[in-house]
Amino acid sequence: MKLLKTHYFDAVAICCRDDQNVEVEDSVLLKRNVSKGDYQQRTGKRSEKKIPTGKLFGLRKFDLVKTSKGIGFVKGKRSSGFFAISDLFGNKISDSVNVKKKCRRLSARSTTLVQMVQMTHSSPTCHFRQAGTVEEGVSC
Repeated sequence: MKLLKTHYFDAVAICCRDDQNVEVEDSVLLKRNVSKGDYQQRTGKRSEKKIPTGKLFGLRKFDLVKTSKGIGFVKGKRSSGFFAISDLFGNKISDSVNVKKKCRRLSARSTTLVQMVQMTHSSPTCHFRQAGTVEEGVSC
C-alpha cells in the first residue's frame, strides 16, 4: 500500500520496521503550545489602561468550551459576556458566543492544547474533519 505524503504517515514510517504492518487510524491528536499568560498588561499612549487578564465569567483564554455553535477554545473575551471561539489552528468557529447561556467548560487551559480530529483518507490531500464539518483548505 502506498501512503500519502503527510507528516502523520512520515512519523508512522519512521517508527516502524520494514516488515511491520500498521493499521491507519481515523483520528489524530493535534498539539499546540501557547504561553502561560498574557504578557501585555497595559495599553494606551502612556500605558494608562490596564488590560483585564485572568478569569471572566469563570473562563480564561484557551479554555476548551462547548457551546451551541460548536466546541472550541476561547480566543477573545469581552466584558459583555460574548466570547470569540476558535479551533486549535485559530480558525474562527464563532466570533460572538454568549457564555452566560448554554456554555460549558470541558477542560481548563494548559500550555499544551490538545484536540482530536478525524482524518478522511479518500483524497490525496487528506482534510481534517471536526464535529461533522469538513474544513476545506486545512490539509495534513
